[in-house]
Parts: sequence; C-alpha cells; structure tokens
Amino acid sequence: MKNHDYKLVVICGLARSGTTYVGRALSKARGIHLIHEPLNRDFGVKGVPRWYPYASGDDREKDADTKKLIRDIIGLRAEWTHSSPPEYPMLTRLSKRVYGGRSGLVWSALRLKKNLGFPLHTLCLKDPFATFALGHMMEAHNIKAICLTKHPCALYLSQTRRGQGELIEDLFAQQGLRDRYAVDISDSTWESAMRHRAKGVALLWKIMARTITYLAENHIDLSIVRHEDLCVDPIKMIRGICDHFGIAFGFSIEKYLVRTSQGDQVYAKSGKLHSFKRNSLALKDAWRGIIDPGEETKIREVVGDDFYSIYEQW
Repeated sequence: MKNHDYKLVVICGLARSGTTYVGRALSKARGIHLIHEPLNRDFGVKGVPRWYPYASGDDREKDADTKKLIRDIIGLRAEWTHSSPPEYPMLTRLSKRVYGGRSGLVWSALRLKKNLGFPLHTLCLKDPFATFALGHMMEAHNIKAICLTKHPCALYLSQTRRGQGELIEDLFAQQGLRDRYAVDISDSTWESAMRHRAKGVALLWKIMARTITYLAENHIDLSIVRHEDLCVDPIKMIRGICDHFGIAFGFSIEKYLVRTSQGDQVYAKSGKLHSFKRNSLALKDAWRGIIDPGEETKIREVVGDDFYSIYEQW
C-alpha cells in the first residue's frame, strides 16, 4: 500500500544512539528532505498516542490508530504540534507556538510542495520513536531503514537527564508489543524498570534488540548499524548507509563527517542535548570507568543474552 510517489527511508534506533548525527549527514546529499522525529509525542505530529508506539507487521487489523497515523505521516497529511514547554527560552517557545519550531517549519514546507505538485525525491524520517513500528512500516509502505544501536551502558550514560518510568509504562501498555517480543519478561521486571532508570534503559534496549534482530533477519531492506562502528570509521559507515539507501555519497557528506568527528570533546557541553564536533574515536568507549559498577551490573542482568545478538563482547 503506497500513498506517495517519493522514496522513503527511515533512520531509527533508541533515542541518543546517533540518529540525529546520521540524519544530518545524509541531509547534505542532494534531494534528501530530512524530517525530524514526527513520532515524538511532545514535539512531532499531533495525535501520537505514546512514546515508541508499536504497530504489528503481520496483522493489519491491530494497532489501527497507530497505522493510520503512520499513513498520514508518510503521506504528509498529519498536522505538526505547536506545544511549547515552559522551561524553553522565550524565543524557542514563541517559534514552537507559531509554526512548530524548525521541524514544524520544514514539515509545513514539504506539505506545501507536495500539495502544489512539486516533486519530492527522497524523504528521510529520522525518528528513534519509530523503532517499534518499523515492522509495519516496512511491510506496508515499501521503505528502506537502518536501525542504530549503542552499547546499553553508553546509552544509559547518554540519557542521564531523562527518566525511564513513563517510557516503560508506555511499552508495558502495548499488549501486542509484549506478546510479540516480551512474553518471557516478568511483571516484577517491568515494575522495577519503571522505578529504576538503569533498569529502564536496559529493558528498553532488550526489547529493541529483539525487535530489530527479528526484522533484520526477515527484511533485506533493514540494516543494523552499531554506534561504536560509526565512531571508529564514520566515513566508511555513512558510505555504507548511503549505499543501503541508494543515496549518492558526495563531497558535502564527507566534508561534514570530517568536520564533526575530529573535535577535542567527547560529550556535549553542559546544557546542550547534541554536539556535532566530537572526538568520535574517544566517544566509542567513553562510558567505561565512568558508569557506576552497581548500575552496570543492573543493566547487564536485565539485558542478558540479548546483548550478544548485536555485540560480540561486553
């Protein structure tokens, strides 16, 4: 079922796994229109029911509301939200209220181009919150996708400013997701993950790993990309992603990668969510020796053997 006449590619994976960086790199290619997190419940399109909404790929009658929302996103019919958190600076709040911020402005421009009949070559959805809907998106909408992964301890360290309780509650509320990928996970594990951030990150990672490894085994159009490999050789990995998507890897992308991966800092400066001038090689294992050993043990216990479906050694 295809309701668009442009190529569609998806960059997903858990939040803080490098999706924004990869999206920005690909946006340097000609003909690529980058859409930032339409399934973000706070700042994406209107009507997103929960964090990481699930949509099954094998039963079209289930998850009907989420599937309709995805159709409306892919068809550029959904409306962008104009919410504005009070903790944001005044100018940022004003821009979000007026046109949905930078992402809302890009969305409106693309909708206008489509409605006026201008050709859109390739839409790139950069959205970690699409990860558990990816099975449906690949089955129903003829897309190619990559899913970025990151060591669960590194992910935990990256998410120091984010709680996990609400995210885990949203996952638990999706019976179809639990039936498909979490039938062996006890209620006590879920409850503990809602209360403890390290366990919450680990459980989210565990279910993500099960989801994407299953999909990758059954879809040649999905490629799993490890954040650590991206850190070691960003040019090689981004070139491979471009080949997977059928996007030309040109000078603009390479220039961006060189400029943003050879900085002298490892983490973003205090108060900033993203930094794109990092020492990428040092970033690869930066969590080691920093994370609390007790928290690492909790993460390792929850993740269990699912870790080795993606990584060879801890």
